[in-house]
Amino acid sequence: MDYTLFRLEEFGSAPSTPAIGEGFPDFAAALTARDEDVLAQLSVRPAPRREINHLIVGPGVDGPLTAHPIVSFVGADVADNCPELELADTAAWLLGVHRG
Repeated sequence: MDYTLFRLEEFGSAPSTPAIGEGFPDFAAALTARDEDVLAQLSVRPAPRREINHLIVGPGVDGPLTAHPIVSFVGADVADNCPELELADTAAWLLGVHRG
């Protein structure tokens, strides 16, 4: 069973169409694609702080089309005018979260 990744405009809204990724073999692969999308959005606009919402759909407790919503709060008021640092810190944090 595969997983599909959608971007949401806001938590609880309808998913983006088309999906931003599909055919992920497991939840971890879909989650990695979500991380990459968060970082891509952050690299375009590192400030101000904001909420980025995604939905992974795939196997889970509600069957093969279980909704797995994920909310990320990213960005910062980049006082030192160094958005690259914000992006690097967020990338390191996302990788650390998955390692447990």
